[in-house]
Amino acid sequence: MLLKTKRFLPLMITQFLGALNDNLFKNALLTLVTVKMTAQSDILSNLIAGLFILPFFLFSAMAGQLADKYPRDKIARVLKITELLLMLGVALAYYRHSLPLLIVIMTLMGAQSAFFGPVKYALLPQHLKPEELIAGNAYIESTTYMAILLGLILGTLLPIEVTIGLLILLAAVGWLSARQIPPAPSPRPELKVSANLFASALENFRFLLKHRQVFMSVLGATWFWTVGALVAVQVYPLCGKILNAGEGVITFFLVLFSVGVAAGSYCCNRLLKGFVHTTYVPLSAVGMGVSLFLLYWFADGYPTPAEKVSFAEFFSRPHAFGLSFNLFALAFWGGMYVIPLNAFMQSRAPKAYVATVIAGNNIFNALGMVLSAVFAVVFLSLGFTLPQLFLAAALACAAVSVYICALLPDALTRSLVQSLLGFLFRSKVGGIANFKRAGSKVLIVSNHVSLLDGVLLAAFMPERITFAINTGWTQKWFIPVIRLLVDFYPVDPANPLSVRSLAEEIKKGRKVMIFPEGRVTTTGAMMKVYEGAGVIAAKAGAKILPVRINGAQYSKFSYLKDKFPTRWFPKITLNILEPCRFPAVSAGNREARHKIARRLYNLMAEMMYKTTESRAGLSEALVFAAKTHGRRHIAAIEPGKRPLTFGRLLRESCILAAFVRRSWPAADRIGLLNPAGIDGLVSLFAVLAAGKTAVMLEEEDRSGSLPCLPPIADIRLSVLDRIRGLGCCIRRRIPRVGANDPAVVLPGNVTLTHRNLLAGCSQLGTVLPFNAKDKVAVARPLSTVIGLVPAVLLPLFSGSRLVFCLHPAQYRQIAEICYDAEATVMFGDEALFAGCGEAAHQYDFFSLRYALSDSSLTEKTFELWVKKFGVRILSGLILPAAGAVVSFNTPLYNRPGTCGSLLPGVSYRDGVLKSDSFAGREIKPDKALTFDDDGYVLTN
Repeated sequence: MLLKTKRFLPLMITQFLGALNDNLFKNALLTLVTVKMTAQSDILSNLIAGLFILPFFLFSAMAGQLADKYPRDKIARVLKITELLLMLGVALAYYRHSLPLLIVIMTLMGAQSAFFGPVKYALLPQHLKPEELIAGNAYIESTTYMAILLGLILGTLLPIEVTIGLLILLAAVGWLSARQIPPAPSPRPELKVSANLFASALENFRFLLKHRQVFMSVLGATWFWTVGALVAVQVYPLCGKILNAGEGVITFFLVLFSVGVAAGSYCCNRLLKGFVHTTYVPLSAVGMGVSLFLLYWFADGYPTPAEKVSFAEFFSRPHAFGLSFNLFALAFWGGMYVIPLNAFMQSRAPKAYVATVIAGNNIFNALGMVLSAVFAVVFLSLGFTLPQLFLAAALACAAVSVYICALLPDALTRSLVQSLLGFLFRSKVGGIANFKRAGSKVLIVSNHVSLLDGVLLAAFMPERITFAINTGWTQKWFIPVIRLLVDFYPVDPANPLSVRSLAEEIKKGRKVMIFPEGRVTTTGAMMKVYEGAGVIAAKAGAKILPVRINGAQYSKFSYLKDKFPTRWFPKITLNILEPCRFPAVSAGNREARHKIARRLYNLMAEMMYKTTESRAGLSEALVFAAKTHGRRHIAAIEPGKRPLTFGRLLRESCILAAFVRRSWPAADRIGLLNPAGIDGLVSLFAVLAAGKTAVMLEEEDRSGSLPCLPPIADIRLSVLDRIRGLGCCIRRRIPRVGANDPAVVLPGNVTLTHRNLLAGCSQLGTVLPFNAKDKVAVARPLSTVIGLVPAVLLPLFSGSRLVFCLHPAQYRQIAEICYDAEATVMFGDEALFAGCGEAAHQYDFFSLRYALSDSSLTEKTFELWVKKFGVRILSGLILPAAGAVVSFNTPLYNRPGTCGSLLPGVSYRDGVLKSDSFAGREIKPDKALTFDDDGYVLTN
């Protein structure tokens, strides 16, 4: 964490104490002037503020040169000693009752701060990593305004004698913290420091003009300080003349302003996530202008009381809340506005000239603040009122906002769309740092789950991107609207030159976005992946940046309304994964293009698996499935029994869990004897809901050492069990379990954790899509590997209906159950498929779209099902010792005579298989796996 590093913490403490000293002294002096000299308070307040800022204008250029020539850590120590001497001078001036001397020392404090400014901001990029700059600036800005906040409170409320003692103490501690700043060697020791202040300032100005982006960010930051200084100083006359309020209201307003800037800085850091960009600058500028206008509106209509009001009385008066809220809003938008600009100028400035850039920024900031003070003095001297001053500032802010929007034409639109999507869909983006790591030549690929995907990517990618679209889409009515967010590059699929020209655009540095699937998914999982994206990336020598969109498939804008319960505003997340580079391959023949498409498919499958939202345990996953598909959705059916809905499954498992906890309070493991069917499913989740481990037994534990749950029909539940269970179900109070806690023990003492089982569901679900319209025939008990994760847990969590047909060796009855239920998926082994193949009618499996088997399937049975039922059985490799599926043939990629490709998240190296779904995370198979040229696991 940045705050724990010596690279940053001593600097932050040093600048915090320095800022606290500045503001404590300045506010104590302003309060003294306001209380003792009411008639001249508005003029003197602006004069003191102007004199404090004037040294920034005069000395910043020289300060920047010194910070580039000499070690910055040593300069910081010298300046802190100077600060300590000045604080001793404050004590002398006060006890001599010399207001002019106090004002002179205030000016010298401004000079000391002017020399320290370039040092502290140049130390940030020198000591911090690029991705830490936003956070570093946010912490510096937040702590600065915390110092302002404390300075305001203490400076206005503490007796002046106590304040002076505190000033000296803080200066001493600041010097001690400055001694802990790590060495910061000079980047330009050969630099000659100019003694001509104006010549140095002019040279600095010329340097900034040569770097236009840096110069524009400096001008933008200057506007914040101009407005901020203008409004902060006017708080004193606002309270004294218009509100006729005492010191409590002054302190409250200044505290509110400081908290607002700190809150804006924090919010900006959270939104930008370490990525330096200016998306929110135009929106923040508009927000500042609106807040200023509303300040004028409320202040102009405020009825000034005849007598001074207290803090409590102030809030009983009209417009009090409006003034307070808009002062906070102005400060909040200011914090959002200035943080990315500071980070931008630091990151874009030449490394050896960072202090020079900061010095130039300070000069312009000081100039803006001095001009704001002069403008305020002249404006008020001409007879204009304070509210009219706010109106003038609002109009100026409006003009600046228009100019900023012209400079960044898409930033305002993108920030507004981001805010709208964030509000409606609670959208979040992860992995922003990966976007920067991708470099300039980037091809972005994403899954395509809804019509919202393009808008989501356009709004939330840190930079403006270019969408490659079919030429037929360019005439659509909504394209001009979306063009405000992104650029479009029309591609004619029938023209090979389009691919080549798009690759050339990527080489020029344009970040291009392509949906490799070419269409919105209609299954909820990945569709066929075209090789075009891989070919373009290979030709351009670009990195591929995978982006996962999750949650949009549940929106009304998806094509899955017949498969999932959709809603208007589901939560949507975007995850940016690490960039990767495709090896340059020839795409001139069909085989090469097929390999590119397969490699791209594997990349996106890994993306889907890695970004699947993880759950702590199986019970939590069940609750989420019930929430997604509805408690009335049927989860399982079994001949002769009432259909089991998600609501009933949760209710009965919670009631039975109460019985388990009461019966075996000290037991960690509960045995389940041959669990199967609806009763077995309820028993499993009851044990898990009780916070215990389910041990699958094939025969009764004769030793009696393991408590076994009797058949549900034999259990007599007490009234208390039912009350407790229903209470837990209603309140969803399921015992929390760790992801690595054991959940199930399969025969052979194979212990699987919650993480193992959920990872297995995610891996298989990535390549074998299930949805709420599927009906999965389950003909194996839960105690088998294929009967637990593939056949039960994965379909259950996907909203599919489980069809239990547990009739061992009665293959005709199994076929009839599948026919009656119109099963769409069936899991089994050689014995099941061979028996059903012989006994079933050729129309019994008319509705099957998947038939899935383990590696025991023979070629004879495979041919029988193809000829008799027109169903191709897809086989996979299942390792009972690992308690998981290793590989599987899928509808998209399959090859007869093999066990399919390794599932996403499964790796095989040096004879060892590794995966989060395995018991123990890794296993060495009895026989080494062999693969063909395309990566299919061969059957041995």
